[in-house]
Amino acid sequence: MGPGAGGVSQVSDVLAEQFSIATRPGAHCAPRLHRALGTMAQGAVRFSFGWFNTEEETQAAIAAVRSVAE
Repeated sequence: MGPGAGGVSQVSDVLAEQFSIATRPGAHCAPRLHRALGTMAQGAVRFSFGWFNTEEETQAAIAAVRSVAE
């Protein structure tokens, strides 16, 4: 997909549809953080990892992000 090829909602949709990974796109009620990161206009895609996630799930998420970023 590459940078600039779609908004964070589109990236989140691709992760869900192609990789079965649920994420949350948007500003996440954190305007100061987005201002500091320079992502105010587009927001970000958030993963919510927890203690229950396995190493395999983490590696699958990393591989999915790499694939979407190409």
